[in-house]
Amino acid sequence: MDATLTITKATPNPEPQPEPEPDPQNPSTPVSSVDNNGSNVKVWSYAHTIYIASIPDSQYKIIDLQGRTIATSSTTSSLEQININTSGIYVVIINNQSFKVSL
Repeated sequence: MDATLTITKATPNPEPQPEPEPDPQNPSTPVSSVDNNGSNVKVWSYAHTIYIASIPDSQYKIIDLQGRTIATSSTTSSLEQININTSGIYVVIINNQSFKVSL
């Protein structure tokens, strides 16, 4: 039995490309793209940041999948940015709606 050995030249990994900037008009997350059913609230994630587009003074709460509260506050502008250092899946509750995001 003859064995064939093929050797190919290894190519270096290409330079990583920067992630695109988030678009508040077309939010999506790595978990899923969610239809907001006419709601005035949009929630998405990008680069360890959760974005909430809503009217100011909307109360929100962010919890992890273990049920721990990560943040509780109210929006101060129409676009709120919350930095989260730990990767994972989070639930954002705002205006009696819940949104799932992945960091």
